[in-house]
Amino acid sequence: MVEVFTLMDSKQQAVPTIYTELAHTLHGDVDTTYETLQHNSRDNSPCVVMPHILVYPKTVSDIKKCIACAEQYHIPLAVKGSGLNASGAAIVGGILIDTTKYLHQIRTTDMPGNTVTVDPGVTCKKIRTHLGAWGLEVPFLTEQDDEATIGGIVATKNVSPASFESGGIRSW
Repeated sequence: MVEVFTLMDSKQQAVPTIYTELAHTLHGDVDTTYETLQHNSRDNSPCVVMPHILVYPKTVSDIKKCIACAEQYHIPLAVKGSGLNASGAAIVGGILIDTTKYLHQIRTTDMPGNTVTVDPGVTCKKIRTHLGAWGLEVPFLTEQDDEATIGGIVATKNVSPASFESGGIRSW
């Protein structure tokens, strides 16, 4: 049997102790308030699934700890960026990892190597603005993708109208 503690939120949700144990090992933040979980129970699909816990990782190690916890206790896990997916892939009745709070930095730009290293929570708009300062662009990242995160684009193998001419995320 899993022990629980009571949250001090408007719904007095009971949360399994395994999540408190996980939270104590993370550098990032954890949110289990009813309002936050309810807000994150939807994306652009008709699906509604309330997560048990929302994790804002600060490090790759935080993400690995969440994955290990999910594997150990057989808990569903999903990663979300901006939550714009229309397939229900970014909602889960378990651990939901949100990369946009802390993992949103452009790390390096290697002009000779034609690479930009970014965190998964970086928006396409941020990449477009960053590269636009040098007169560069990634043709398949269009204004319609501005709020999407690069992690979401990679995870869903996003295809935009520009992809048919310039190739999609896989070819870049």
